[in-house]
Amino acid sequence: MDEASKIKKEASDLDKLIDKTEKYNDLRDDLKGKEQEVRKLLDKGRSEQQTADQLLARADAAKALAGEAAEKGKSASN
Repeated sequence: MDEASKIKKEASDLDKLIDKTEKYNDLRDDLKGKEQEVRKLLDKGRSEQQTADQLLARADAAKALAGEAAEKGKSASN
């Protein structure tokens, strides 16, 4: 293989490497967007879980209060 052929092959190999690098960078950029989207969904889920936990605590408190009222009503009628 002469010098010109070696240089052409190296140039071709470099072109292939550049193409692969560009594809890699495109994939990485795409994943960054998806990662941000997943983080937003996770944050939203955490917020909704907090709201659900608060509502459940309120429901439990109301149930306990209703139970106490029912007990007082029973003992007052006796």
